[in-house]
Amino acid sequence: MREHYLPWISLCGISSFAVLLVEFAAWLKVPVKSFREQRDRKAVLLSLTPPEMRVIAEYFRQQTDTQYFSATDGLAGGLAAKGLIYQSSNVSRGLTPFSRAEDSTHISLKWVSASLTKPL
Repeated sequence: MREHYLPWISLCGISSFAVLLVEFAAWLKVPVKSFREQRDRKAVLLSLTPPEMRVIAEYFRQQTDTQYFSATDGLAGGLAAKGLIYQSSNVSRGLTPFSRAEDSTHISLKWVSASLTKPL
């Protein structure tokens, strides 16, 4: 009787091992992804030019999440392209500057400040 069910038991064991292996790989992917994101963010911060650093530092000096830039400001556009700030509104009143706020307000400020306080 054992010989009759042995292929089915083996199939269940192999299937269970395959599911376990896939779940382990998915679990392991989270810390690896987090490490890569942190490394990429640090690389972005280290590649900032002095004028870009001054703009980011101003957020911390003023303890604010929002600053106002002209829609044609290349410095703000560069920081937005790097994912550090974003344009919070597409609407402007005539010739007034557009508002650009930190990406996801507190989340981006948190990772920027955490990256700046950690030793390189």
